[in-house]
Amino acid sequence: MSDHDDERVQQVIEALDPTPAHEVDWPVSRRQTLRALAAAGLLGAASGSATAESAGGVIADEAVLSNYGSEDVSDGWELEIDEDVFALTESDTETIGLPDGAAAEEIIMPNGVEASEVVAPDGTAVFEDAIPDSVAYGSSDDNVYVHDTSDWSLTETLTEAGSNVFSVTFSPDGSLLAYGSLDDNVYVHDTSDWSLVETLTEAGSTVNSVTFSPDGSQIAYASDEVYVHDTSDWSLVETLTEAGANARSVTFSADGSLLAYGSGDDNVYVHDTSDWSLTETLTEAGGTVPSVTFSPDGSLLAYGSFDDNVYVHDTSDWSLTETLTEAGGNVQSVTFSADGSQIAYGSSDDNVYVHDTSDWSLVETLTEAGGDVNSVTFSEDGSQIAYGSLDDNVYVHDTSDWSLTETLTEAGGTVESVTFSAV
Repeated sequence: MSDHDDERVQQVIEALDPTPAHEVDWPVSRRQTLRALAAAGLLGAASGSATAESAGGVIADEAVLSNYGSEDVSDGWELEIDEDVFALTESDTETIGLPDGAAAEEIIMPNGVEASEVVAPDGTAVFEDAIPDSVAYGSSDDNVYVHDTSDWSLTETLTEAGSNVFSVTFSPDGSLLAYGSLDDNVYVHDTSDWSLVETLTEAGSTVNSVTFSPDGSQIAYASDEVYVHDTSDWSLVETLTEAGANARSVTFSADGSLLAYGSGDDNVYVHDTSDWSLTETLTEAGGTVPSVTFSPDGSLLAYGSFDDNVYVHDTSDWSLTETLTEAGGNVQSVTFSADGSQIAYGSSDDNVYVHDTSDWSLVETLTEAGGDVNSVTFSEDGSQIAYGSLDDNVYVHDTSDWSLTETLTEAGGTVESVTFSAV
């Protein structure tokens, strides 16, 4: 755990109990958890409910508080929201669904520090948020750069790869970061201290794409074939060999039941992960397929091609739903927003195109990049979109008005892949 995390922990403790510091056995992770405070006796749990006591106070959003109130959250356990202790605020952070349908985006302690997790006595996480949210990108300079999205400061530079880094991804719980390289390897790091956890060496050529399954139990990567490993012991689970050329992109469906990958042979292959059987081969593309993605609800599969188009299929019968043709060059990357309401894709024409998935209308064209756009991604809460370019930069826009929020310039070469942490 970093010194920064230690300081944040102490701030939360002092906010809840201004008496001399308590000794807290803090979890070995990068998130602050109120579970540790409860274990230290700083949170009460009388009568099956948990409250925190403090003389401090913050201004709460009354509409959100009145919506939320005191709700059953797990086996009769109630989380009591006290305006003098917690404030649920509308802010630019991850939206958390609450049992009554309200949405809390932060829980702020009296001194302004954000609490990242509230845990019921049975261990259920009622409110959870990563601290800090991160964006990571891989470059042709062989490095991976990680930034804190709260202030865009550089958090870490990962230098294990022996050549270009083509794909970067966080595990669903944010505890791991993996990246694939031109050196044929996949490197996996623990995000709590950035130590190297594992190097996966099965690939017989460049690793073009890396992804975790939704539950984090598996990791898959696309190379000469597609390789799937169990993340509990990193054993090889399956090798998928349908592609007639190197696999270029790999992705799991949101429920983990399907795995799809695009290939240099112009096709997309879809497998059932229960037995790894081939479910479907999609052949619409007229060129290499470097990017494949499922919609968050799993109802759609989209892929971009070097024929300059994006193809969208209905996964219930694999029928072609839409072909998006705005790009004036190779489509290098395709992604859905977290709520599935938008789809964005980056092209070798230097632009990013964003469409509304309800009618496929073009919503916005982002033109900041000074070269090919190789990777596009939405933040988990949908408030931001980031893309990496041949011009060595990452551009971040606010999706409420599409204004440019930040330009990240650490990379010393082409930015090949960009990803936000998922939690």
